[in-house]
Amino acid sequence: MAVESVACIAGNADPYQAARLMEQEGVGSLVVTDAKGEPVGIVTDRDLTLRVVASDRDPASVELEDIMTEPLVTADADDDVEVVIRLMKSRGVRRVPLTSEGKLVGIVALDDLIQALAHDMDELSKETQAKIQAARVHGRLDRIQRDVDNRLRDAYERLQVTNFVAREGVLSQIDEVRKRLAKALE
Repeated sequence: MAVESVACIAGNADPYQAARLMEQEGVGSLVVTDAKGEPVGIVTDRDLTLRVVASDRDPASVELEDIMTEPLVTADADDDVEVVIRLMKSRGVRRVPLTSEGKLVGIVALDDLIQALAHDMDELSKETQAKIQAARVHGRLDRIQRDVDNRLRDAYERLQVTNFVAREGVLSQIDEVRKRLAKALE
């Protein structure tokens, strides 16, 4: 799963500062911290658009703590993709900061998780196709081996009624063909 570094901003910052930091960091969300520097919420570019611009609020008079999404929903950095997706779905969020031992270590967006799952599905598809191909090849070789064994068995039985010396020479050649076939199938 792709994990981005976490960009943080103080809760008393205004939307202008948040927008500039998002642009500078190349991110679409910021973790909002309280006066002690502890993470308390998250503000996204969508929050700035809907809760400030679309609401016709003066950005200079709004603090991020007034428009942030809280409480902050986090996941453990070691959680499986499916666990984080279920968390996002149940909490109605698209970005989740990741923690390790209580410290922020990254942030992951729903799009990142979808890409990770798509990659996993692609790898599974490739592995499955390879196994199917191997089974097909193996199945064909098994059929060929059965056909050859049946033909050799028929020839062996016919030779049992012929003269012993001639039969021994041919049987030796048949055994050699079986050995070569077995070796080719390994």
